[in-house]
Amino acid sequence: MKGFYSLWTAPYFAKGGGEFHLEDYEIATLLLSVAAYQAYNGETRMYADDAACAYLKAEGMEDIFDRGVVRIEVPDDIDPLVYWAAGKMVALKAEEAPSVMIDTDLIIWKNIEKELKDAYVKVIHREELNPEIYPDPGSFAMKEGYEFPKSWDFKVLPANTALLYIADQDLKDRYTCESLRFMQMSEHTDDNLCHMVFAEQRILPMCAAAKGYGVEAFCSDMWKLREQSLFTHIWGHKSVFRFNMDERRAFCRRCIKRLASEFPMMYVKAREIKELEEYLNA
Repeated sequence: MKGFYSLWTAPYFAKGGGEFHLEDYEIATLLLSVAAYQAYNGETRMYADDAACAYLKAEGMEDIFDRGVVRIEVPDDIDPLVYWAAGKMVALKAEEAPSVMIDTDLIIWKNIEKELKDAYVKVIHREELNPEIYPDPGSFAMKEGYEFPKSWDFKVLPANTALLYIADQDLKDRYTCESLRFMQMSEHTDDNLCHMVFAEQRILPMCAAAKGYGVEAFCSDMWKLREQSLFTHIWGHKSVFRFNMDERRAFCRRCIKRLASEFPMMYVKAREIKELEEYLNA
């Protein structure tokens, strides 16, 4: 099963970042994610904007993706500070179904073919309709002319798409079209949580339900995620790595050791990346 990742740098620059780069723990996670997916599931591709493409080429990382690196361009009228994951939607729009979309901070440790059998849509887990995160859709200020599709059921539970499988091309096209339309048609806002998760995690299951599809979850209980037997998702722990250098270095060392023992070809690539030099002989 073909898998793909995305890197969109506009949020990084919008926050005032200098020359674009990935942190050492981000590089180590991505290398391990790509190596594991290729070993257990299939080929990989990276969708990246111009700055990300240049960075991957400069670091010698563009050839780790056996389906190559494909350039993407997110519409200029999407605010990168509000819709920081818009690059994922543009990448998903470009990718043909069926396919597996993987966040760069998520690692899949096993073959997931049986998990995908007979599924139309599968996500890493579902989420509750917490009104602080998923407010009433009527609270969003939208530009003139925008209307929510009448087929949407706002009682459907959201779906976390850190890992997303879609088998149906028409559903994929409908989801990405509606998600990007919502981003482009929303009025200016400083909220960078509720708007983003609506566009990414709430529109998907409503589009699926409108077509008569259920959305399955790899993990029905959050404790299964914490086991890390099938997945490791770094997501919230990245904030720890930014401030705790001891834990950051320990994590990078574990990643490099696992590459060396289980994915020797990717370990060779890791040895060529300067940000990982200090972990190679640890």
